[in-house]
This record gives sequence, structure tokens and C-alpha cells, in this order.
Amino acid sequence: MTSKISFSKLIKEDIKKRAWLLLLSITIFIIIIPVLTAIKIEGALPGGVSSSSETWREVQTWFLSEMGFSNIYMWSAIILGGVLSGITSFSYLHSKNQIDFYHSFPIKRETWYFVNYIGGVIQIVVPYIIGYILLLAIGIVKGVASPQLFHQSSVIMGMMVLVFLLVYGTTALAMIITGKLLVGILGTLIFFSWGSVIVALKNYIMLQIFENYMTEEMVTGFLENMKEGGGWYSPILMYDKIRQYYELGKPMFPLVMVLIFVIALIFLLGLFAFKKRKMENVGKAIVYSKLESIVQIVITVSAGVFFSVIVSSQNQTRGMKNGWLYGIAVVSVVIVYGIISFIYNGDVRILFEKKIPFFLSMGITLVVLTVFQFDILGYDEYVPEKDKIETMAIDSYDANYLLNYRGLWDNRSYKEHLVKLKTTQFEPMYSLIKDTLKEGSKPNAENTTVNIGYYLKNGRKIYRKYQVNREKLLLCLDRAMTDENYKREILKIGEIDADEKSSVSFENIRSENLPVKLNETERELLYDQYYKDMEKYPLSDILAGEIIGRLYYKSKKDERVLYVFKEYKDFISVLSQYCEVPDKITQQEVTSITVEDFRDSDNLKEITVQATEKEKIQSILDSLSYTEMGSYSGNIEPNVYVSIATEDDLISAFIKKGKIPEFLK
Repeated sequence: MTSKISFSKLIKEDIKKRAWLLLLSITIFIIIIPVLTAIKIEGALPGGVSSSSETWREVQTWFLSEMGFSNIYMWSAIILGGVLSGITSFSYLHSKNQIDFYHSFPIKRETWYFVNYIGGVIQIVVPYIIGYILLLAIGIVKGVASPQLFHQSSVIMGMMVLVFLLVYGTTALAMIITGKLLVGILGTLIFFSWGSVIVALKNYIMLQIFENYMTEEMVTGFLENMKEGGGWYSPILMYDKIRQYYELGKPMFPLVMVLIFVIALIFLLGLFAFKKRKMENVGKAIVYSKLESIVQIVITVSAGVFFSVIVSSQNQTRGMKNGWLYGIAVVSVVIVYGIISFIYNGDVRILFEKKIPFFLSMGITLVVLTVFQFDILGYDEYVPEKDKIETMAIDSYDANYLLNYRGLWDNRSYKEHLVKLKTTQFEPMYSLIKDTLKEGSKPNAENTTVNIGYYLKNGRKIYRKYQVNREKLLLCLDRAMTDENYKREILKIGEIDADEKSSVSFENIRSENLPVKLNETERELLYDQYYKDMEKYPLSDILAGEIIGRLYYKSKKDERVLYVFKEYKDFISVLSQYCEVPDKITQQEVTSITVEDFRDSDNLKEITVQATEKEKIQSILDSLSYTEMGSYSGNIEPNVYVSIATEDDLISAFIKKGKIPEFLK
């Protein structure tokens, strides 16, 4: 017999039962956040106590950000609301008395599921939407709501609701499949973090073990990698990913559809689990016996691999690394498997009673580690066949440092930047990589790092990092730059906007930072001449050149450092019209020179030559290079540093290779 109690009445009763959650939600979304925002608006207005804005437009831009994904307080409240609502919606499943009470009503299980689910959604989503609309109203009243904000608001609200549903559904599923409240909360944490942990673990293992693994994350620590590399795989870590995705102007529709699909899948899994749940299993850690061993194996293997790699990576002795790796793995599997067994049964005597799951956990862990540690799949040695490659992307740190072609990065991933450096002139680079792998290569003074993207004709993309000979790499880059598209991307020709209001200054070899005052026409002439001179010389020649200064360009949108090489004679001629461009320090300027010689660790030298010793001063000046670039090309003496004291400053310099004056030898 089915109850005639209306569905809406059941939802109302469910909300009443958890009235404290509704009151908390109203307090946060409708009272606290709007009041705090109003206070922040007052402070942000021109003349406000915390204002860094000079115009109303700047305040509108700030408020637009405040109403978007940059509002960490709103995001945190949504996450917290999803967790609390998910726990309270289904926590009664962990109490036999409450289950007997609720299920004594002649109401279908799926109806109870819908009632609990919808009641939890209403208590958070409705106050959130009201609070967000209230924030919009405050912005309109204060005059800081721009027209762009109204278009953004629907997107923000929609995405926030979807994220809430993802968090809420995940928490609810964890509560349904567990039989104890604390285990349910622990299960929620595992669901929230497991995806990002696995991605970060994969990245960390490959970074530690494979020499040619190319990571696109700016950070390589495990926790940071969880956020950067695995952010999309955790409902509570995807905040920054969604914000970056939106700010880059990428279409939101595909992301929305993926989220809706995942939310629907979790909802249906929850419904299926709720209907199949054996209520007599209340009090067990997991109410589905078949799931117990699967969960135990998955967690144990993940933990075993994690601890073995983390601990063994701290041991720098290569010969002992394998021993640490497998030893820690075995110990970790035993401990983690035992802890999970105790959570399941609460009896120390039967921790390892189930032999098959234990040996499966141990075996899978050791196999995974072996595959990685000994590169069974040939990751480090793999290079696609040349006839299958359509283009290759070549990114050299040396060229980046030399030409500053990246400028300020936006939020795009590194691989999205790498794709811009594709070239069809990749044969010399391909041959260099094959030769390097054949001969073997390690980091040393003659080698440098190059990141490679292989873009195959079948659409597949492969990324690697190699240590290659610097001189040979530069010759490969010379060939790649015969591809005009690659050349323009490397040099960033025409990217600096002469129309843009900007400040320009020149730092010469005397370490003087001189302002360069230019009108729009003069800026355009100066930048055009710089790029013309850049195009004249191959990279292999430039790196061996002498830097005599740096031109600093700064606008609201961009910052650049343009290295001025001695070979850029036409550019120097133009620049000299606006400031002094010396290419050397004269003897008359010097008050003293100090040479620090660290070549022999047992005989460190520090020699100071006074201005009165003119011959020695001149011999040092004739041997000097004023650019650190020489260290990359091997054109300067390593571990020899020169400090030139003048009346006004202290100038750093280096001694050219093979040019050490006799009295310093």
C-alpha cells in the first residue's frame, strides 16, 4: 500500500527536520556575504579607505571580479553547503532506529530518495540565488554594476549551482554506500580527492622516474600538483580551473554539458544504491559486501605506490633507490590494508583474514612500481616514426631567456603555449633527439633542456623533455626559424603595441636605468628597428654575442625586457638619439676592480686592483664581458666574477674565456 501523503508535504517536513541548515544558509548567503560585500564596495570606491581605484570604471571592473569566480567566500560557502546538505540528507541511513521509523511509512524507496535529495538542494540553492540577486541589487544601488555584469551573472549562478549539485551528489552517494557516519564522511573525503590524487601521483612518479617526462605544471610538489594537474578531478579543487576556463573566454557549453552528465550519473548511481541498500547492514563500514574488497584494494594500491615513491625519492643514492622503493611499498601495503580491515571489522585478530584481496593489493602495487621503475613500456626511449609526424613544437629555455618571447603568461596551460611553437622544419631537431637517446645524455655545462611536442598526422600528441647539446640545439633552432610562422612566434614580431601608453627605460652596462621618452611615432620606429635587427642574426650567433643593455617596456597589458646586443648596430643608432648607450667601461670611470676567483675550492682568491694601477685596470677591462649570456655559450670563464667600482655604482662583469690577464693566473 502506498501513502497518499503529497510529495511537496514530504519535502516540507524534510526541510523542517533540518531547519538549522536552512537558517545557516540564509544567514551566510542573504545576510553575511551581502553585508560584507556592501562594506567592501564602500571601501573600494574612489577615496575609500581600501581603494586602489581612481575611476568608477576601475571599481566596476573590481565588482565584476567580485561577483564572479574570484569570490572565494561564495565558492567556499557553496562547497560547505553541498557537504553539510549531503550529510544531513542521508545521515539517518546510519541509524537503525531512524531507518525503521522512516521506512515504516508506506512510501517507495525512490520517493524517499527524491524527497531527501530535493530537500537538501532547496535549502542551499534557494538562499544562494536570493543572496546573489541581492548582491546585484547592492551593486546597482551603489552604481558599480556594469552592463557586462548582467550577462556574467547568469553564467556564474548556473555554474555555482552545478558545482553545488556535484558536491552534494558526491557526498550523498558516500553516505548511502556506507553504514557509519564517520566512515561516510571519510568516504566523502576520498571521493573528493581520489581523482586528483591519482593524477598528481602519476605526474609525480613520472617526474621522479622518467628522465624525459615533460610536466606542464609550474610546480612539481605533490599537493600543488593535485590542484594544478588534478584540479578537474575534484569537486572542491576545480574552482581555480573553472575560473581560468571562464577568464580565457572558452565556450562554457561543453563544460556545462560534462558537469550535467556527471551530476546525472552520480544521481542515478545514488538512486540505484539507495534502492539496493540492505538496511540490515547498518553499522558496517560499507553496506555492500562486494564493494568492500574492491575499495580496499584500490585504496591500498594507491597508498602503497604513493608512500613508496614519496619516501624513496628522498634517497639520493641511486644504488639504494630500488631497495627503498620496494621495501616501503611492502610496508605501506601491510599497514594500509590492516587499517582498512580494522575499520571494516573492528577486530585486530582478523586484519589479514581475507588473503586474496591482500595478495592482490601487494601484487598490483609491485607490478605498477616495476612498470614505472624499469620503464617496461619504453617511455623514455620512445620517439614517433618521422614519417608519422606532421609538425613538431620546439621550446628552448635558452631562446626564451634570450628573447623573452613569452612575456607575461596568461592562464593557458603550457601545452596550449607549446602548440604555438610548431614548425615543419623539424628534421635536424628530430635527428638530434635520436642521436641523444642513442648516446645517452645527462645535465651538464654543455647541455640544455628542450621541450618537444610531437603532433602526429593521426591527431595524437606526444610530449617529451630532453637534455641536448646546446650548440647543436641552436643550429636546429636556426633551421626551425626558416619556418616564418615559427620565427614570428619566437621573436614575437610586432607584438609590442606602439599605440599603447607605456613606459620605456634602458639599463646600460653601468647599471644605470635611464628613462627613454618617446612619442608614438618614435616608439614605433624604435620597436620596428629592434625586430629588424633581431631577424638579421641566427640564434646561434646571438647567443655568442655581447649584451650591452636591456630595454624595459611596460604597459597595462604587458611587460617586456628586450636584450640589446652589440651586433644590433642600427637599433643602437636609433636608441642613442634618446639616451647614452655605452658598450664598455673606460679606465677613467674606474675607482677599483675586485676579482673573485672560485675556480679552485682549496685556493679561493679575492684580488682588488686600485685605479692607480692603470695597466692592470686596462688589462682587466679589455678582458671583460658584461653579459651573463656568456655562461650559456661557454664564452666566459666559469667561477670568476668581477666587480667594478665607479664613483656612482658597482658594476658586475665576467672575464671572457681564455682572456684572464697574466697577473691573475
